[in-house]
Amino acid sequence: MTSVLSYRPSTSGTNGSATNALDRQASLSSFPSSRTPSNPSMRNGAPTITPPMPGRQGSISSSRTPSTPSSSKRGVHHSDAARRNARIKSQYPADSTERHVEYILVASFHVDRGPIMEHQYPGAISGDENMLAELMLPDQAHVRKQDWTIFFLHKDTTENDDKEEGAEANMQEHTSDESPNSGEAAARKDAHGDNGATKILHEQEEMEGGEGPPLIYVLNLVNTKQDTTAKRGAVVKAMAICTRHSFLHIYKPLLLLALEEYFRSPFPETLAALYDAVNAMDLSLMPRLTVLERSILQASDTKDLFIEKFEQMIKQKTMEDLRSNEAPLPESPEKGGPARYNTPRDTHEFESRVIYNQIPIPIKVPTSTSAETVGDFSLIKLIQAFSTPHASSPQPFLIHPHLTTSGAYTHPIIVL
Repeated sequence: MTSVLSYRPSTSGTNGSATNALDRQASLSSFPSSRTPSNPSMRNGAPTITPPMPGRQGSISSSRTPSTPSSSKRGVHHSDAARRNARIKSQYPADSTERHVEYILVASFHVDRGPIMEHQYPGAISGDENMLAELMLPDQAHVRKQDWTIFFLHKDTTENDDKEEGAEANMQEHTSDESPNSGEAAARKDAHGDNGATKILHEQEEMEGGEGPPLIYVLNLVNTKQDTTAKRGAVVKAMAICTRHSFLHIYKPLLLLALEEYFRSPFPETLAALYDAVNAMDLSLMPRLTVLERSILQASDTKDLFIEKFEQMIKQKTMEDLRSNEAPLPESPEKGGPARYNTPRDTHEFESRVIYNQIPIPIKVPTSTSAETVGDFSLIKLIQAFSTPHASSPQPFLIHPHLTTSGAYTHPIIVL
């Protein structure tokens, strides 16, 4: 009986230590980093249970517990500081070779020949001028004084892709002839990187802020002016801006002024002035937002969302100006000095301006739209445009099993 009683405290102590170990599983400081082969609990290939030494577990916990939070805090502070000091890329850098507007087209309606192309600046965008002229001057365009149209062009980049693939193949062939341990091959690998990693990087950049497929968005303005000297008593001309930006509606005020100027001076110099003005627009302080950030910004009405990115862009630009000695040190707000760069009042739009014919024209570039959103549109106006005639004088549709779900007088929006 005595031997049983003397053995039970040892058993309960073992169970207690196991229970405490299970209770401490939530704490990472209670687990050793790795189990070494010389663990005393594993001897002769069989596990043995040893009673805990008095004060040993407490010493381990006490020695490791303070170090883990402090190191994690240092790691968190370091990552936060690195994130704050990280350089933010511009969506449209100032040193980029891509232009805001690539081509400017002018077409007119000839009485005998029909739609004809007058000018393509700075060069011909396509050899089929008749097709472009017909797109710019659709049917019945002369019956309206002014009309806006949008169409798309796909630029053929097959030749450029073939050149890039040929250059990559030559580089791989030249690299395979060398020893993989040679210094030259290692230097080239460090410089160019792995092809798979490069491809992933390009895909990531395209997902985060790339323009997507090689589409050219064309904003076209048709204007009809009455002229008694013309054969049919009117002159019809159209001017179009070809850009890679899907927010092409920002160029509407410029097209209005430029087409009026072209009626007065129908020369290529008029197109050159417009071309230089729009491509001089500065969007370098517009930060590059990822797809998720754009989605969040589009779904929110908060006007200062992601304002820290705009502030970081201004800070980077100010430091660049100071290093290049192009600008004096900006005065502090306490002194009331004017600021050279201002944060946007609403982060959903980036404000800039275009100076055309010595006229400053304010431009608001949307920052939350995706490449699939073309121009400015309103679903409310679309529904109102179809609902008013449908309510006043409804026209019946032909019965269709999938379209006319509410009968012959189904709402036109549902049919669309």
